[in-house]
Amino acid sequence: QLMQYYNATAGQVIVVSLVEQTLRLYQDGKLVKAFLITSGQFAKPSPPGFWHIFLRQSPTVFKSSEPKGSAFWYPDTKINYAMEYHNDGYYFHDSWWRYYYGPGTNFPHYDPGGEQFAGTGSHGCINMQQDQAAWLYANTGYGTAVIMY
Repeated sequence: QLMQYYNATAGQVIVVSLVEQTLRLYQDGKLVKAFLITSGQFAKPSPPGFWHIFLRQSPTVFKSSEPKGSAFWYPDTKINYAMEYHNDGYYFHDSWWRYYYGPGTNFPHYDPGGEQFAGTGSHGCINMQQDQAAWLYANTGYGTAVIMY
């Protein structure tokens, strides 16, 4: 229904459910692949709406826009696969520092295999396991539609 609402039934469409913490890739209305994700935390949510991928980088380094000491600061972080879908740095990208993905991971939680920043949601990006981000990067391109709800 969302793809019809946005007139995005042809070609590739990434559909992200912020409630389910899932990403689904469709081709011409047919499901191709689905992944569990981690989206933005309460104070830094992922923006719902209709977008398109407009920047792709592999690899890249993310640098915090927040000052050191801020609750949202993070050290320079190597990212292997990054696809920007909304201005101001909202990406689909790998998050090697996380172990858990899926429902509830955008809220504070215990992540036993993760790094220091793994126990909360993202800063608005859509975090994915590295192999899944690699697959998405290889199987989508510039202009791929994104529906986030």
